[in-house]
Amino acid sequence: MDHIAKPTYLTKALGLINHYGFSINFTFDINILGGNTPIRDYMSDLSTADIQSLKAKNIIYMDQVISSDGNYLLSWPDVKRNNNNNYSGPIPTWYKKLTDNYVLSNNLRLIHPLNDVVCDISRTHKSPSIIPAITIPKSQCIKVSKQQGNRIKKCNFIYLTIDIQQRNYPRLYSLGSIPCIECAYARDDNVHVGLCKEHSNQIINILTQAAHDLQELIITNTKDAGFDLDDTIRSSPLFNTTFDDILPQSHPGYLLIHHLVLSDLTLIFYNYIKDKKLRFSLFLKFFSTLMSSIDTLIWSRRASLIKQWESTLSITKNKKRFYRQRQKKRAPPPPAPDVSTQNSSPCRNYNHRHVATTPYYRDGIFHDHHAHIR
Repeated sequence: MDHIAKPTYLTKALGLINHYGFSINFTFDINILGGNTPIRDYMSDLSTADIQSLKAKNIIYMDQVISSDGNYLLSWPDVKRNNNNNYSGPIPTWYKKLTDNYVLSNNLRLIHPLNDVVCDISRTHKSPSIIPAITIPKSQCIKVSKQQGNRIKKCNFIYLTIDIQQRNYPRLYSLGSIPCIECAYARDDNVHVGLCKEHSNQIINILTQAAHDLQELIITNTKDAGFDLDDTIRSSPLFNTTFDDILPQSHPGYLLIHHLVLSDLTLIFYNYIKDKKLRFSLFLKFFSTLMSSIDTLIWSRRASLIKQWESTLSITKNKKRFYRQRQKKRAPPPPAPDVSTQNSSPCRNYNHRHVATTPYYRDGIFHDHHAHIR
């Protein structure tokens, strides 16, 4: 009843019958052409507008929008073709909900294939129960993939800083070396992230809070912490906050900012958490919280400032998106006069054989020469 915009006397009567627990049993078989699984049984998040759209398109069953084997959602052009291609306007919201929440990937494989869905005539319009399997919606897969991609770019020093954007879109950005948006003292590139003096206060706060959280985590989850835990954490190079003004490039925290797992940190967990399963669980919990703080206070804040700066130059997402298409027939931009080679943006050629080197020091204060990508 909640989904019916203008209920008739008949629909109200049927609703009351269902409300008081009465059911109607037919003495003959009910066969309705078009399918077996009503789309309202499959989707629990249909709005009144969605139902109106389905009604206008004469779509009642999931069978009308999926493949014959019941495993894949049809593309929207195929749905239109199978239903006489008489739909106009944009892709409807109910179909977007299917692609975002009910399929696994770009190949439109259903999380719950139709063969696994059991429908009852005395239904209450609920989604099918979760089947133990890989049931991650496409929208979540895209989000996780993007997060993993950003981590890999950061730890390989190829994240989209201004120098890389300048190389990719030379007609949108000015020629020559573009200084850091935050401090304006150094070239805006991946190496400078973490070394910028504007990051120093955030880094000190992050490391101080992380040292406190690590001590509390170990004390809470083990009886073998001992009295030397505080000294161990304080003496660790990772939690050293006595640097002046700018974080040294040799500081382990510099690696941490670029999403590398440090031996300084893993060593503390190995020494104080003996149980392997517990150690792994606590490490993930601690590290996830720590990296969330770094991303929020350094990377996200920096991205926001760059976006504001780009808006002043009228550089938009759409201009980048259609840059290759619009600039395909145009000649390359001429070199700026009186600009030395040292100040120009370096030409970089990336291919599948290219291995990026990380510009940090591994000598001196590190326990060993190992740094791992998380």
